[in-house]
Amino acid sequence: MIAKLIAPSMDKNWSLQLFDVPNDKQIQNEIWYHARIIGQHFKVNPFLQGNSEGWMMIEYWTSEESFILEAAVKTCEKLKISLDF
Repeated sequence: MIAKLIAPSMDKNWSLQLFDVPNDKQIQNEIWYHARIIGQHFKVNPFLQGNSEGWMMIEYWTSEESFILEAAVKTCEKLKISLDF
């Protein structure tokens, strides 16, 4: 899997996007679980914006960019994947 932190664009805020996500509901649920729990801890209001064909997008709704970065880094650490910027 590849994870990228994507800057706001058009009507989307900062997002953590994952590519080459296995087509396995258990893995996808684990990704969303950790993103949600860690996001709640940092108060970045994560929500699952997309999940289809090997791609997931977790969008964050806050103006605190440093907290978004921390949440994305911690989520990727928990999932044992590297985060690209």
